[in-house]
Formats: sequence, structure tokens, C-alpha cells
Amino acid sequence: MKDITGERRVSDVYILENGDYVPLDPEKTYFVGGADYIIEHDGDGNTAFRGGEVIMSGGMTDSDILSDWFRTHGSIPDSYRETEGRITVK
Repeated sequence: MKDITGERRVSDVYILENGDYVPLDPEKTYFVGGADYIIEHDGDGNTAFRGGEVIMSGGMTDSDILSDWFRTHGSIPDSYRETEGRITVK
């Protein structure tokens, strides 16, 4: 896999492990999910995942998942309407 060099635009990333948020470890291997467009086809010029192992391909698109969720649940619960403050922009 290609190394990512230079100044990083994203910092202070935490991962939920065993119920606690811990800092992302650059030496550790993580599984990620994303759209085929980004993960497999370098969409928008994103090459960070190039050469990574694809475990599953061709599942539901993000818009299909969202549409299915609304058909099943009807509306967004009040508990999801407020931000949690986990993402901040400096």
C-alpha cells in the first residue's frame, strides 16, 4: 500500500474500542467501509485505499441504505437530532 506523506488535514482521530474512544494508532491495521467509488476506484482522486484488500464489493449503496432505513423506521428519532460534538473543525 502506498505511504501517505505530508501534512495531514485530519488529526486527533479516535476509534471506539471496547466502549472507550482511544487515539488512532498509525501502526495498527483497521477495517474500514466505504463506497466502491472511493475504495475501489480512487474516486475524487482518493488513493489512500489503493492496494488494500477488498473484503466485500457490490453491496447496497449509501443512498439505498438510507432509503431502506427510512422505509423501516419512518423518521429520525429525537436522540439523533442533536450533534454529539465528536467532530470539530479548527
